[in-house]
Amino acid sequence: MRRDKYLVMHKGIARWKLDNPFENWLSYKADKSEWWKRLYVWYYRLFDHKYYNGGLKFIDEQLKIFADEWKGIGRSYVVRDMVYSLHRFGADFRDYWNYDFLHLSAIGRERFVVDKLRYGYSDILCDPNDVKLAANKYECYKRFSSYYKRQVVGCLSVDDLQQFLLFAHGYHTFIYKPLDAACGKGVKKVLLANAKAESFFRNNIAQGPFIAEQLIEQHDSMACLHPQSVNTVRVLTFALRNRVEIIAASLRMGVGDSVADNAGNGGVFASIDIKNGIVISKACNYRGAKYIKHPDTKVTILGFQVPAWDELAKIAKQVAQKLEKTAMVSWDFAYSTDGWVLVEANTGGDWIILQAPQNKPLKRNLYELIDELRNESR
Repeated sequence: MRRDKYLVMHKGIARWKLDNPFENWLSYKADKSEWWKRLYVWYYRLFDHKYYNGGLKFIDEQLKIFADEWKGIGRSYVVRDMVYSLHRFGADFRDYWNYDFLHLSAIGRERFVVDKLRYGYSDILCDPNDVKLAANKYECYKRFSSYYKRQVVGCLSVDDLQQFLLFAHGYHTFIYKPLDAACGKGVKKVLLANAKAESFFRNNIAQGPFIAEQLIEQHDSMACLHPQSVNTVRVLTFALRNRVEIIAASLRMGVGDSVADNAGNGGVFASIDIKNGIVISKACNYRGAKYIKHPDTKVTILGFQVPAWDELAKIAKQVAQKLEKTAMVSWDFAYSTDGWVLVEANTGGDWIILQAPQNKPLKRNLYELIDELRNESR
């Protein structure tokens, strides 16, 4: 009976799999027939009912978003298939729809890097100190400041008032980011008069630590896609002993009035050919919409040439080598009037933006690199 050789149950997330011999046997039986799938889902409903019941509201949300995708198919069948996909493959409910699991066999589903697995890969491939570094926006800035090419001030407590006031005196307009923000949540562009700087600081530090970041002056060649946001390229790197491989890359763009390009804020994303920096897919979002042209600016995305691609690939490989004990990192870069600059690092970054635009699974590529890394370590 086969088992995913790099399956790790990450302790930092809710238990999503009852990883025992009987459950594994039953899960593979569920691959083969709807009867066994019913039994498999019933097993979770009985023995992990708290997790099962908690997930139903998230299933309902996704069923509403993707109502057209399952029209004509029984609701109970789809719900059962979503629960089976979660526990059998580690696919959360957003994965299920963005990777079109409804129309894939078990073999097809196994080929994707899905949400629950990516946390385990971080355990295997990332030093815990580097995970903490990437999660802390200010510490990450201090470590890689030469790649940021802009000023960032960390406001961690009321004691940081004076350095914030000095920063605000020089930059009346800046980007505010909660220190622990994820998916662009809470990020905003601030226009501040000197007289209001202290009250702004005190009001926001009361909500928690944050950073204030000098604006990136985006190059016209990228700003044309969506001027309101800083549009970025996510580059997924994998560091081996003597080289760094780029596994995949994605172009990310904001929509509407958003200053952030994060998919979690409604942004759109498209796949990039890592050989030449040309966009090779339509853009899409978490709701399954697809666009040849940007929905706001109408700039054509499919076929877009990312500027100075060779330079970006070189910088991404350089910065990846700075983390000597960590193999895999997702880096976000923006193209400024001063060239490519680092925006942030992610040790457990979202794989939907890398796989969904082309519906191209990347697990095989990843496992080949992990195999090579482990052979190097012997």
